[in-house]
Amino acid sequence: MEDLPRHLGGASALAGLPGGALAFAVSRIADRSTWLIVPSAEEAERLHAELGFYLGARRVRLFPADDVRPYDGLSPHPELPRARIGALYALDQGQRVVVVAPAAALIGLVLPAEVIRSGPELAAGQRLSPKALTVKLAELGYLAVSKVEDPGTFAARGDVVDLWPVGMEDPLRIELFDDEIESLRRLGDRQKTAITSLRVLPAREEVLGQAAVDRAARVLRELVGDRPEGAARRREVLEDLKAGIRFSGVDDYLPALAELRPPLSAGQGARKIILDPEACVVAVERALELRRSRFEALAPNDRPLVPPSLRCAPAAALLAELHAALPVLPLVMNGALDLGAKDNHSLRPEDGALDKTVARLKDWLKKGWRVGLVVYGSGRAERVKELLRPHELRPKELRAEEGRANHDPTRWPPGVLVLIQGDLPRGFHDPQARLAVIAGDELLGEKVRVRRGAAGDKALKDAAVTSFAQLKEGDLVVHTRHGVGAYRGLRRVDLGHGPEDMVQIEYRDRDLLYLPAYRLDQISRYSAVGGATEAQPRLDRLGGDTWALRKSKVKDEVLKLAHELIELQARRQVSPGHAYVGRPARFSQFEEGFPFTETPDQAAAIDAVLDDLALPEAMDRLIVGDVGFGKTEVAIRAAFRVVEEGHQVVLLCPTTVLAYQHAATLRERFKPFGHSVALLSRFDSGPESRAVHRQLAEGSLSVVVGTTRLLGRSLRCKRLGLVIVDEEHRFGVKQKEQLKRMREEVHYLAMSATPIPRSLSMALSGLRAISVINTPPQDRLSIHTSLVTRSDERVREDLLRELQRGGQALYIHHRVEDIEHLASSIRLLVPEARVEIAHGQLEDDALEERLVRFVERKVDVLVCTTIVESGLDMPNVNTILVHDAERYGLSQLYQLRGRVGRSHRRGYCTLMTQPERKLTREATQRLSVLQEHTALGSGFAIAAADLELRGAGNLLGERQHGQIRAVGFETYVSLLEDAMAEARGQAERERLDPEVDLRVTGLIPELWVRDTDERLALYRRLSSARTAEAIRRVVDDAESEHGEAPLEVLQLSRTLEIRCRCRKLGIARLAVLQVRATMDFVEPPAELESKLKSLCQSQPNRFKYVERRFEARFTPEEGQQPYLFIHWVLGLIEARPAVSVGAVGSAARG
Repeated sequence: MEDLPRHLGGASALAGLPGGALAFAVSRIADRSTWLIVPSAEEAERLHAELGFYLGARRVRLFPADDVRPYDGLSPHPELPRARIGALYALDQGQRVVVVAPAAALIGLVLPAEVIRSGPELAAGQRLSPKALTVKLAELGYLAVSKVEDPGTFAARGDVVDLWPVGMEDPLRIELFDDEIESLRRLGDRQKTAITSLRVLPAREEVLGQAAVDRAARVLRELVGDRPEGAARRREVLEDLKAGIRFSGVDDYLPALAELRPPLSAGQGARKIILDPEACVVAVERALELRRSRFEALAPNDRPLVPPSLRCAPAAALLAELHAALPVLPLVMNGALDLGAKDNHSLRPEDGALDKTVARLKDWLKKGWRVGLVVYGSGRAERVKELLRPHELRPKELRAEEGRANHDPTRWPPGVLVLIQGDLPRGFHDPQARLAVIAGDELLGEKVRVRRGAAGDKALKDAAVTSFAQLKEGDLVVHTRHGVGAYRGLRRVDLGHGPEDMVQIEYRDRDLLYLPAYRLDQISRYSAVGGATEAQPRLDRLGGDTWALRKSKVKDEVLKLAHELIELQARRQVSPGHAYVGRPARFSQFEEGFPFTETPDQAAAIDAVLDDLALPEAMDRLIVGDVGFGKTEVAIRAAFRVVEEGHQVVLLCPTTVLAYQHAATLRERFKPFGHSVALLSRFDSGPESRAVHRQLAEGSLSVVVGTTRLLGRSLRCKRLGLVIVDEEHRFGVKQKEQLKRMREEVHYLAMSATPIPRSLSMALSGLRAISVINTPPQDRLSIHTSLVTRSDERVREDLLRELQRGGQALYIHHRVEDIEHLASSIRLLVPEARVEIAHGQLEDDALEERLVRFVERKVDVLVCTTIVESGLDMPNVNTILVHDAERYGLSQLYQLRGRVGRSHRRGYCTLMTQPERKLTREATQRLSVLQEHTALGSGFAIAAADLELRGAGNLLGERQHGQIRAVGFETYVSLLEDAMAEARGQAERERLDPEVDLRVTGLIPELWVRDTDERLALYRRLSSARTAEAIRRVVDDAESEHGEAPLEVLQLSRTLEIRCRCRKLGIARLAVLQVRATMDFVEPPAELESKLKSLCQSQPNRFKYVERRFEARFTPEEGQQPYLFIHWVLGLIEARPAVSVGAVGSAARG
C-alpha cells in the first residue's frame, strides 16, 4: 500500500481494503480532488473521521444526504446543506480535498459554481456599507440574531457586524467605518489577529437574490401554465420568496431559483472512487424511487409545483458516472489489484482478556513492524497504558501537536509501539508493508462519539441569569429591601450630571421606585416552586413593613432547616462507612463497557463519587441531570466499585418501570464480571421474591433493584455497602424517614432527573454533596419541531415514518374521558401499529404493566396524558405528537418534547392544533417559540428556570414551598446561605448595597449594545461581580462581542470597582460634591474608626469625620480625576495607599 500511487495507473479495480484500510489507501493517492462514493451515510461518517485522521480535517469534506424524507414539507437540518456547499466550493476551487458522499446524496442536483461564489469576498479596505452587507447576508440565507452563537447567523450593531460564516470554526467580527471595512478578525480573539480576506459562502441552498426570484417567477409560470388551481399557489410561493421567507420545504423549489447541475460535475478532473459499486447502485435506485413515489402519493393540490425530474440528476447519466469510477471491491475478482490488507477483528480481546492480542502485538514488534494505537481522548490513552502495563508493553506517546507526520503510519519507528490521540473508528494491518494501525475502539470496545457541531459542546445556560435578561414589562421582581414589585422597563433619566439608566419598578398604589442599573444585583425575577402555574403574590407597599415581617418569618423557618441539615451531616460524619480506597484491577476494563465518551460533567461526577467512597465516613451525594445526561452511569460505576470488594448494593426506584430499566442495564454491564443482579417488584411471584431475600441474606446476590418493597423489615443484606435511590423526592413521608436512617448507616447516592438551580446547589454545598450534570446529550440540539393543523393524514404520516425506521411514538392527549376513543381512531388510521393507552386514573399495577410493555418495545404507539415519567429513558422513542398543543404551558411543552431525540436518530415533535379553533395571541407566541428554538439555550430560559424551580422544590421538600412562595426563590436562597453561615457559627455575610454617585456618566450606550434584553443582562453581570478582576472580565467578554468599550462603559466599570471597595469597608453611600467627597459608614468597627480619626488629625485641612460620615476635600485638579482621587482615599483607609497625593495631582494635570 505504501507504493499505491505507482501501481494505481494500471488498476481497473482495488480489493483487499477491509475496515479502516480504505481510508489509509485513499490518503496515499489524494494528490488531487477526489470523490469517495460509499453505500450508506454511516459508512460515509466513519470514512470521513478516518480520512480526517490521516489527512487533517481541512482536506476532508462530507457531502451528506438530507435527514428528512422527500416531500415531507420539512427542511433538512441546516448543517447538512452547509456541508454540501462547503464541499462543492472546495472542489470548484481545485483544492486537494477528499469528498466522502453516500450514494443516495448524489441524486439531488446542486447549486452551480457561480451561485456558490456569489457571496461577497470581504477584505480590509473594501468599500461596503453595513446595510448592503446585511442585505446580502440575508439573501445568502444567514439568519439575523441579537447574538451570534451558531454557524449561519449574523448580528449587526451599527458599524460592527458579527458573522459566523459557513466553513469557519469560529465567528467573525467585521468592523466598518462609514462605507469601508476597517478590520476582520475572529470573535473572541484577544490578540485581535487580522484576517486578510474571506469569501462568504451561502448558508442555505436557496439563495434569494433578485435574479433568483425573477427566475423562479418565470420557471413557475411555465410549469403552472393556465391551470387556475396552480396560479394561487404560485402567487403564495413567489410572495414568500420575494419577502425573503424560506418556508418549510422551500428546498423543493430549488430548481426554480437556479440552473442546477449534477454533484459529480464539481471538481474538474477529480478522481472518483466507489466502494462496493453494486450496493451504491442499489442505494441510488432506492433513493430515486422514494422521491418519485412520495411525490405521486401526495394529493395533486399538496404536491410542490416543481416535479422530481427537475430536482434529481438524470438516472442514466448518474449510473454511468458510478460505473466509470474506480471500484473498491469486497472480494478479489475481475482482475482487481489486491492490496492484501486485513481488518483488526482478530485483535479484539476475547472475554475481556488481552493475552492473545498482546502476544500478537509483541510478535509484530519483534519482527520490526510499525505498530500504532490510536485512541480518542486523553482518558482512553491513560486506560490503554494501564491495561498494557501488566503485559510489559509501554507505548511511546506521540503528540498530535508535533505535526501531521505523527498521523502517517509509514513514518512511525519500526519495532516500537506508539500511542497517538485521534479520532479513528477502525484500523487495519498490512503484512506486506509490515504495518499495523489499531483503533482504541478495536482494543477496548466501541465508543459513541458526541458529534460536535461547529458551535462545540453547549452546556445548559444558567437559567436564572438568562431568564432575568428576558424580563418583560409587568413581570414580578423582588427587591432585597422593598419586596415584590412589577418591572416597568429600563428608563434613561438625566440627573443633572448626565444620563443614567434606571430600572423602573411599580409597587402597590402605583408607587414607583427608580433603581440605578448598576445596582441591578438588588433585584431578581420573582419565581416560586410551582413556576408559571403558581398563584402570583400581591405587590408590596413601598416603605411598608409587610415585606420585612414576611422575610423575617421565612428566615426563622430557614434557620430551622439549616440546623436540621447540619445535625444530619454531623450524625453521618460520626457514622463509620467502609472506605473503598483506590480502583480495583478490573475497573478500567469495566469502564470500557460504557458505550459513550464521558462528558466533562459526567467524568467529574464519577470522580467525586469514587473519592467519597474512599473516605471512612458514609457518603451522601445527589446526582442531578436530565434523562440521558448520564446519571445512571455514575451510579453504575459506584455500584461496581462496591461489589468488586464483595459488598452488596441496593438500588431503589419509585416505580416498577424505572426499576425494570435499571435492572436490565446493570445485568448487561455486570454479567461479564460475574456479578449477579436481581429485580424485586410487585409483579414477582412468592417463590421468586423469597429466593431474592435468601440470596441477599446469604451474600450470594451482588445487586438488588426494586421499589418500596426494598424498604420492608424482612429485607436483610449480609454485607450492604451502598444504597442508590432514583427520584428520591417521589417517595412518601414514611419511606423518606426510612431512607433518612439509611443515609446515616451506609454510603448513600441519590439521583434526580429534574435539574436544580446552580445557586441552590452552591447554598447547600458542604452539607449535601451535589454533582450537577449539565452537558446535553448527543442529539438534544436538533429535535425537528413542527406546528401544524391536525389532520388524519398528518397523524398517519408521522406515526408511519417512525414505525418504518423501527422506532416508537408518543401521542399526548390532555383528557382522560375520550382517550380510549382517540386511541381507537389511531388504530384505524395506522393498523400497522400496536397502540396502547396510559393515564393517571388507571390502577397502579395496570399503568406500570403498560409502561413496561412500552419500554420493552411490545407497543409501538402510546396514547397517554402527561403521565409519561420524567425519569424514563426511552431512546427508541423519537416521535411525539401533542394533541391540542395550545392548551399546554411552555414549560410543559419543553418537557414533553425532551422525551424524544435521545439517541443517534433525529427526534420529531409535532404540535397539533384543531383546524376550527382560533388560537389566542399568547398561545401562538408560546408555540412559535418552541418551534423556532430547537436547541437548549436562551430561548427556553424561562421554561428551564421553571423546571429548575420544580427540582428545587423536590430537593427541599413540601415544608419549604410556602417559604419560597412568600419571598421568591432567589431571596430564599440568599436567606438559606445566611442561615447556613449562622448555624455553623460563622459571621453573617455582608449584604451591603452601596450607593455611589461620582457625578459622571456611567452607562451602557444603546449604540454599543442595541438589544435591551442583552443590555439588561450585561448590567446584571456587572452589578453582580464582587471584585475588580471580575468586573474587568465581564467588560473584556463584552468587548470581544461588541467591540471596544466606549467611555461611558469604562466609567461605569470604574464606578462599580469603587462600589466593591465600599462594600468591603462598610460604606453605605459615597458621593462626590463640588469640592469634597463624602462617605457614610454603616457601623465602622473601632479599629477602622480609629484609623479615620487618625487621618483627620494628620491632615485636618483635607479630612473630616463626624458621626460616621467621612469627608475628603480635593483640589480642582484632583476633581478632574474623581476615580484616581477616590481610590487614593480608599487606599489610605485600607492602609494600602495606591498612589501618593502628588501622583493624584500630577495625573490630574496630565
